Amino acid sequence: MKINVVNVIALTLLFGWAAGDIGDSQLPDTEGGEETEPVAADEPSTGDAEDDEEYDYEFEDQDEEDDHEENMKIVSDLDLNQDSNITNEEVIAWITKHRNIHEETTFEKALKQYDTDKDGLVTLDEFVKESLSETDFEDDETTKDRFIHQMELRFQIADSDASGSLSKEEFKIVVFPEQYIPDHLVEELLTELDTDNDSKVSFEEYKVATIKLLGDSVSSDMEENILKELSRIIAQFDKDDDGMLDQEEMLPFVTQQASSEEVAESLIKESDQNEDGNLSHEEVLENIRDFKIFQRKKDEL
Repeated sequence: MKINVVNVIALTLLFGWAAGDIGDSQLPDTEGGEETEPVAADEPSTGDAEDDEEYDYEFEDQDEEDDHEENMKIVSDLDLNQDSNITNEEVIAWITKHRNIHEETTFEKALKQYDTDKDGLVTLDEFVKESLSETDFEDDETTKDRFIHQMELRFQIADSDASGSLSKEEFKIVVFPEQYIPDHLVEELLTELDTDNDSKVSFEEYKVATIKLLGDSVSSDMEENILKELSRIIAQFDKDDDGMLDQEEMLPFVTQQASSEEVAESLIKESDQNEDGNLSHEEVLENIRDFKIFQRKKDEL
């Protein structure tokens, strides 16, 4: 698991998709012309097209009996009191449960990777070495030294008792900095992304970092979609409409996550055919794919 400041971009995009915010955003004109106003999504979505195709394949690969059992388990888990009427509160509880599973899984994977001597603690040496092992600096020693300094500083902030090792509770701070130390994370982002040193981050600066982060891991169409979504998200937090995010505007940018209430609203809106504000078992089964995608993304990421 990478614990790299640039990955906050990936997290932000993921949270936007989970909220159902992907839309036909327009990229800013980077040639100096007028920027096109981002267009908000009309239809909620639980994921991007390429990931949806991946899950389609997985669904097709299941036999009918297994698929039916999985569908009915989702319905049963949603209907907490088993009265065949799934309320908004029950959908929120289901979403929160799977978010907690995702956070716990993410943390356990990170601890297993970074605690190389398996003593239940993460030392500075372990933290820096594992962080470096997943980052390619392409012989750029200046960037590498800056990255090491950032990791050392983040470690020192998390090491509240100055013991030189991070306990499990302290390690959570470096795994989820957007939750525990958002102000420091903003400073890290400025250091890494603000290449012209104007104390702001432009779309172009985010774009360069995002393309570097993605590498060859996605198709060109997917990269274009991600950059469109990044443009839309930046515009959302750009309160003074100058095309850039300053330190104050970046704080909600790095900490934003669609609430369980917002995700529930999106799922119910897509599934509630009779528009009574609740879901029957049949309505969930009609739209089971969206529930499966949300559950699998949260449980397996």
